[in-house]
Amino acid sequence: MRRTIEEGIETQFTRGAGGLSLMMSSPRWRLEKGKKYPVEFFAGSLGWKAKVSASSEEIRIALTDQHFNEALKSADLLEVRAAGSTLKVPLDKSAAALARLESCFETNSKSTQTNPFIVPKP
Repeated sequence: MRRTIEEGIETQFTRGAGGLSLMMSSPRWRLEKGKKYPVEFFAGSLGWKAKVSASSEEIRIALTDQHFNEALKSADLLEVRAAGSTLKVPLDKSAAALARLESCFETNSKSTQTNPFIVPKP
């Protein structure tokens, strides 16, 4: 699930075996690679504090707070409050997108590996 906001900041949610993750990037950012930045996230009125890992132009974080993750599904806006500014990411229709992301993960994680170049064994 991906969204780009007015400032050219790309926000991407991914779902892997470890759960939901958030990545935000901007070609204008000059972050310290390897540094962890303290950030507050708000989905509606529910907040969550964490430290995000940085590379030169992006931050990444595993969204490990289940209450916050549930709040994301019904929130209209994700606020990311960092030391220098507050980033606002509209989340309209995020409930459907997050449900689809979860469904896709579940479907693909249960699929069996196949080789399309050989005849399947009966």
